[in-house]
Amino acid sequence: GEQILVVDGNPENFKEDFQEKLNKVIKTLNASKKKDEEKVSLDNLSVIEESKLELVSAVRYSAQYVPMFTLTLDKKEITMPKNTVIFPFASDETAKYLNEQQQKYKDSLFLTR
Repeated sequence: GEQILVVDGNPENFKEDFQEKLNKVIKTLNASKKKDEEKVSLDNLSVIEESKLELVSAVRYSAQYVPMFTLTLDKKEITMPKNTVIFPFASDETAKYLNEQQQKYKDSLFLTR
């Protein structure tokens, strides 16, 4: 399959980051549409065939004398049935996944707040 969208960022801001990325896709899709009823939005942008939502949990490390590296903690693939509205589905599934990952994040961080 073709990778459509990648959101890389802080788990605390995932929803806003994801929404921003999707809005860019929506803007591109709507640029060629003349009628308002043809335009897509976060409320109706959906997959036209069964798709996969791939979630990856990772921690990025950097130190003064060590090159930056990323430690992958977990990966999960979730099927999105045909006609699934992307934003609410992916947001809900990602929120659940991040909640499941909290202990892994805590265990892998050298410094915490």
